[in-house]
Amino acid sequence: MTRDTRNNLIFLGVLLVLTLPPMFLLVGKAWRGEGGLNATPPAAKIKTAYLNPVGVGSGVIRIVPPATDAFVDDLARDLTGEPAFRLASAGGRPSPLIGEDFRLELLGELDDETLLVIWLHRDGADLDSVTSPAGGMRVVTHVDVPSEVRKELQEGPASAIISGYSGYAAPPRRVAVVALKGTVPERLTVSWNRGEMAGQDTIDLSDVTPTRASTLPALPNADIPASQQYPR
Repeated sequence: MTRDTRNNLIFLGVLLVLTLPPMFLLVGKAWRGEGGLNATPPAAKIKTAYLNPVGVGSGVIRIVPPATDAFVDDLARDLTGEPAFRLASAGGRPSPLIGEDFRLELLGELDDETLLVIWLHRDGADLDSVTSPAGGMRVVTHVDVPSEVRKELQEGPASAIISGYSGYAAPPRRVAVVALKGTVPERLTVSWNRGEMAGQDTIDLSDVTPTRASTLPALPNADIPASQQYPR
């Protein structure tokens, strides 16, 4: 064996001693799910508007954009003279009462009727009829959704930088306000027709008590302003 060959073998031996232990550690971490060769960073939490019906995966945080919140509250005040109904949920943060399919929202009370908002599809067509097993219903009015509200739903609140916001690609152009006469049940289902199109949504009120928005406390949050918080 020549001197050069012996030196090359010694060099390779030293190189193996230096590189193999770290490689074994990386493989071991990957095997145990602790990271390693193909480790991926934890996924950021996705945030979207509370009325966005499009699924954005598990663990989504639904927020209440301020312009959207103000639009609904102004609508309630115009029709009832009172703020919109809200819930003190997730530690006392005010949140809307929205249906299971994110189309029906509890608005307020007018005399002996309960008012609800139906967020219509983007074509903006008005309702022809509305019904509920809970009692008689009527259409009160239709209102255009302001352009700044639609933009906010698509792009996220302009008043705060919210990372991971998933926009409402085709937000409603119009809402319908409908009224239910009589007692509100624990599960309120409302159905409606618009030409050849039909819709339905249900609000579960079995464990909640609606409260006027002005009476609810707002707690701080490091990521989202209190007026926009609605974890779901």
